[in-house]
Amino acid sequence: MSLNTSEMSASQNTMKKQRPNYFVAVQVSDPEIHARVQKIQHHIVNKNKHLDDCMISIPTLHITLMVMNISDSEVHERALKALQNVYEEQNDIMCKNPLTLNFCGVENFGNRVLYAKLKKNDSFERLHCLAESVHKQFADLQIFSTDSRNFNPHLTIAKINFSRQKQKILRS
Repeated sequence: MSLNTSEMSASQNTMKKQRPNYFVAVQVSDPEIHARVQKIQHHIVNKNKHLDDCMISIPTLHITLMVMNISDSEVHERALKALQNVYEEQNDIMCKNPLTLNFCGVENFGNRVLYAKLKKNDSFERLHCLAESVHKQFADLQIFSTDSRNFNPHLTIAKINFSRQKQKILRS
């Protein structure tokens, strides 16, 4: 079954309205990066103990390439196939020339997410290509991102996911 452009747009819009429950990411496993992120987190928590729950667990540090909603086993099977396709397309390239991502400085999204910025270099550009491959392989199997924003790779350090009441307590 193929979809024409108007059907695909309607399908994409439906998917975008759903809350993501799965994501594809590049794991950040470098011990030096882990140590530096942990140092930043400790500094923040030492200033405000209430922010401890906002810190991202060091072993789970990652750069998200795509978020999606997988609602049933059939979609799950297609997602696994898409991941296999990305692997087959990208594995040799990444093994021969692994990504070496450099982080430089911190910024925030809406005073709710603190993140380390990626330095623009060859690996940064290749990460963008990897994200495009992920999006293409999933879209080819009718799985679309639930995030309509442009790809903005970053390493989340801390994230406030609390109610407005909890946020007011943290600000005081």
